Amino acid sequence: MATSVSPVSHLFSRPEPQPRQRSFLELEEGWLSVLLLLAMVLSTVWSVDQAHWVEGTGMLFPLALAGIAAGILLARSALRSWVALPLGLLLGVALTFAIVGQLLPPPSEMPGLFVQTIGGTLGWLRHPAGLPPLLGAFVTLGENTIDFGARIGLWTEIGAKGQVSNDNAIFLLFIAYVPGYRA
Repeated sequence: MATSVSPVSHLFSRPEPQPRQRSFLELEEGWLSVLLLLAMVLSTVWSVDQAHWVEGTGMLFPLALAGIAAGILLARSALRSWVALPLGLLLGVALTFAIVGQLLPPPSEMPGLFVQTIGGTLGWLRHPAGLPPLLGAFVTLGENTIDFGARIGLWTEIGAKGQVSNDNAIFLLFIAYVPGYRA
C-alpha cells in the first residue's frame, strides 16, 4: 500500500534546508560568542595586569588577541579538530615563549632591522665574506632561545630546592598561559 502525502501536509512539515554559501566573516556560532570570548579572556588579562605582580604584563593583551584570532582562523580552516587543536596549542606556546622571552626585537624596530638584514644579505650575496646577515639573525634567535630556556631550567631547579628565584620573566611566562587556558 503506497502512502500518499496530503496536500495540507506540506504546511506542517519542515522543508529541507538549502545549502548556502557562507562568507568568511559569517561565523556559524555567531559574533556574539566571539564578543563574549573577548570579554572573558580580556577581563582575565586586565585583572592580571592590574594586580602588578611583575613588570611587563601589558604584553598579555596582544598575546590574548593573537590567541583569539588564531583560534577563530583555525576553527574556520579546513583542518580537522585533531590537527587544529595541537597546532593552536603549539602556536600559542611558541608565540608566548618568543614574546615573553623577548627573543624578537620590539615591533617598532622590526621593519628597520628587516630592511637592514635583507640589504646586508643581498650585499653578502655580491661579496660573500663571513656569516650572511640572514643566517646571523637566525643564529641570534637560536642563542636567545637557548638562553631563555636555560633561565627556565635554572628557575625550575631553584624552585625544586625550595629557594626563591627573582627572575620575573619566567613567572610572566606562566602567567601568560592563564588566558589561553581560560579560553
